Amino acid sequence: MKGRYLLGILLIVVGAGFLMDQFGMLSFGELVSTYWPSILILAGLLGLLDRSSSSFGNIIVIAIGVIFQLNRLDMLDGDVFRYIFPVILIFVGLNLLITKGRKREYNEYHSDSESSDDKNKTNWTVTSEDFMDRTVLMSGVDTINSSPNFKGGRLTAIMGGIEIDLSGAKMAGDHCEIEATAIAGGIDITVPRTWKVEMRGTPILGGYSNRTGIVEDPLAPVLIVKGAAIMGGVEIKW
Repeated sequence: MKGRYLLGILLIVVGAGFLMDQFGMLSFGELVSTYWPSILILAGLLGLLDRSSSSFGNIIVIAIGVIFQLNRLDMLDGDVFRYIFPVILIFVGLNLLITKGRKREYNEYHSDSESSDDKNKTNWTVTSEDFMDRTVLMSGVDTINSSPNFKGGRLTAIMGGIEIDLSGAKMAGDHCEIEATAIAGGIDITVPRTWKVEMRGTPILGGYSNRTGIVEDPLAPVLIVKGAAIMGGVEIKW
């Protein structure tokens, strides 16, 4: 409901502003031109109050809003986009260092296992990790995970790609979370047809896409995907 309330408040404020502009009470167009990045900052702050939203994604939204706002106030010189990418890299690095994530209980890593015949992915790495942690920079990772006790993971792709096949995995409980962050890169995750998927990621000049279908079973396990897609994409599919 947060997005609905925010949209409603914005429409009221914008409508009232234009109305006051018609009465000559203020120059609303000039205010909008100068302070529109504050909307991004407000949206990010509201997102931080929502526990179901990605904290990392909302922090990135706030940072981008601050950069644009400083530029509009003539406190930053030159092309504003040259500041955005370094700031994003800094936040990604901090996220990797600070985020403890959940307790990771790995099963034995089967690096010499054969890939599944039905998928015919002969060059893929096969594992049965309960918690997946992958970070790629200008490279790629393709993994088949058949964990019988899957508990989630954290995936970060920076100018690279990550593809994970979970079609043979089983979830440990009734739900788990994957934090998927793609920066000028892509993350593709294949899940079993018995899993429900909830997308809670933040797209910034990118996209979060759920290409799975409807699961009728009310007791079906739920995979929650959080994070951010910044000039990149995150896709979940069957």
